[in-house]
Amino acid sequence: MKLKKSHILPALWQYLNQPLFSSKSRVVLNPLKFFLPYQIRLLESCWARDYQMEKKRQLLERCWSTAGSKSTE
Repeated sequence: MKLKKSHILPALWQYLNQPLFSSKSRVVLNPLKFFLPYQIRLLESCWARDYQMEKKRQLLERCWSTAGSKSTE
């Protein structure tokens, strides 16, 4: 049960902190309709973070392989 609470709290916090009188964003009053776009944004941010980490890992592997080939020469 604790896992579900910790999963819902960030979504609930963002739902409650929506800008009410902003012309730039739309207010969603139904929590169930708010949760789907929230999940999509969360998935996109996790994917972007994972992509950046993978790029850094590949760069490190290339650096290590070039450093290793230079040291054997």
